[in-house]
Amino acid sequence: MTLQFTLMLAGWGCCAGVVVLVAILIVLQRNLLRRIRATRHTLRATLRQQQGMVFKFVKVDGKFIHTLCEGELVHKLGYDSKTFVGRTLGEVIPDALHVKEKERHYELAWQGQVTSYEGCLNGVWYFASLRPIIEHGRVKEVIASCVDITNLKRAETTLRQNEQMYRLIAESSADLIRIVDSALRIRYASPSHTALLGYLPEELEGRSTLMLVSPEDRHIALRDRERILEHKALLQTHYRLRHRDGTDILFDTHISPVIDTDGTISNVVVVSRDLTKRIKMEEESRKNEKLALAGQLAAGIAHEIRNPLTAIKGFTKMLQEPSDKQSYYAEIVLSELTSIEAIVEEFLLLAKPQHAEFKRHDIFLLLQDVVNLLRAQALMQNVELLLEPVKRRVDVLVVATQIKQVFINIVKNAIEAMPDAGRVHLFVDVDGETVRICIQDEGVGIDQERIKHLGEPFYTTREKGSGLGLMVSYKIVRDHGGDIDITSSTHRGTAVKIRLPVAEIVEVRTGTNGAWEE
Repeated sequence: MTLQFTLMLAGWGCCAGVVVLVAILIVLQRNLLRRIRATRHTLRATLRQQQGMVFKFVKVDGKFIHTLCEGELVHKLGYDSKTFVGRTLGEVIPDALHVKEKERHYELAWQGQVTSYEGCLNGVWYFASLRPIIEHGRVKEVIASCVDITNLKRAETTLRQNEQMYRLIAESSADLIRIVDSALRIRYASPSHTALLGYLPEELEGRSTLMLVSPEDRHIALRDRERILEHKALLQTHYRLRHRDGTDILFDTHISPVIDTDGTISNVVVVSRDLTKRIKMEEESRKNEKLALAGQLAAGIAHEIRNPLTAIKGFTKMLQEPSDKQSYYAEIVLSELTSIEAIVEEFLLLAKPQHAEFKRHDIFLLLQDVVNLLRAQALMQNVELLLEPVKRRVDVLVVATQIKQVFINIVKNAIEAMPDAGRVHLFVDVDGETVRICIQDEGVGIDQERIKHLGEPFYTTREKGSGLGLMVSYKIVRDHGGDIDITSSTHRGTAVKIRLPVAEIVEVRTGTNGAWEE
């Protein structure tokens, strides 16, 4: 009896233990399910907030049924997440062609392939990537992720439109247009190469651009390449390109670098314009100018020489008759002949080509020599010549005698512009690679209408001038690569600025009179 009761208690104890264990397992399972539901809820919330879109589908009875669809992109496409779940693509999207193309990728993914496609719904472009989930060798479901590529598509469209527009411009241009890489290989050549150089664009692509450059000018092209790589800026240059038939043609060329985001030059755009027509037009223009100038000179010479010839003719007749004034008459004749001689000499200086050697000279010392030469003449007319000292020696490459002649002509004009005394200020300064010599008087000045005609043959503001002196000065300065600028106003004087290229600048100290100090 006691043994049976004991066994019964043991049995009840075992059953109670099993019940407790089952209860514990039930509690753990419930807690686990709650955690799984919470995790799913968090995951769905995260998916809803992502910028793109995630969806899943399975194949049931030959149809692809969506089991998940979350993300901000769903709303951009004009749908709600619940719209897709439990339905096929065709049940949501009415566009049959769109559905057919996308279900082709659905089938590929269900067959175990990773695939992707682009689509557009309601004006929104997206990119979808499909990846199958495989268990035990079979596809269980397919998960897809999508991103919004609308801005990228718009940029691509704009880029294509711009490319078409630029290509149209390039192919319609009469200029040569080439895109050349850093190794000087031609990546693009405009159709104008056929008309101007005899090459088809496809013949040039992939070949070196140096093949088009005349062998005598290839060093210029190589030098320009180094300058572009160094400065990474637009460059204008001139060199000859060789036609297929061997003829060299001079081109004005603009080279523009294309700079990548990392600062390196990927390509350069080369635009070349044929200068043949422009050179011919300039030559014709120069010929016409010479003919017009010759006519002006001929008329001016006839006018200037006719007056002294009339006087010479009259006094020569008077010399034929005995008179105590013959020596006086002879003096007048000689004076008029001297005037004619001066006009002829100035004309010859202007017309005759001068073979002169350019040498380096200190521009201040040349100006100082002229001041010393004309100081006596200036004092006779109560005019003071004031030469400002300089702190730097500025060398120029010139023909000294010609530049001195320019200074003499202009300083003499300044002196004669002040019949009632005054001062002439002379100074030298440097502006970049140019030296400027300014000669300014305090004379009566010149009105604006007359300034426009200065430098023309036989146009002068002086009573006894011929106008050739200033014309010769313009020609000399132009031949030296410089220019002359004249500004004036009546009763306020005239300023003549002569600009010449600088050869070298040397930092030195000067004395009070402008002389160099050791």
